[in-house]
Amino acid sequence: MNNAELYMEFKEECVAGLLVNRNEFSRRLKKMKKGTVIECVDGKYQIYYPIDDVKKHEQDSSESLSLRIDSAARIRFEGGLVEYEELLKEINKTRAGNCDFKVFGKLREEDVDADFFIADVYYMMQ
Repeated sequence: MNNAELYMEFKEECVAGLLVNRNEFSRRLKKMKKGTVIECVDGKYQIYYPIDDVKKHEQDSSESLSLRIDSAARIRFEGGLVEYEELLKEINKTRAGNCDFKVFGKLREEDVDADFFIADVYYMMQ
């Protein structure tokens, strides 16, 4: 995590998609487009679709959301799902009891899979 850089603000306008388990997330990675935002919540993955891409995916809700982290750090991640989950564990160690702590990953490539993908990971600076 020593390669994190200060990123003043993370702000994305998107639409919440599905909340899926790890296996389903792994399968869906292949269909996700560049710019899709992901959040790991209690071992499940919340998928947020870019507003431009909404019509191409099933939606639980068509309501537009603004995901935001002020004073965010950014890490460029390149690896598989196992390494991604290890990174999330390391990041979560920095939360220091903060209930509002958020971590978002934003896919940088299309046509990826669970063995290798590239994402920018944003999390709250402490």
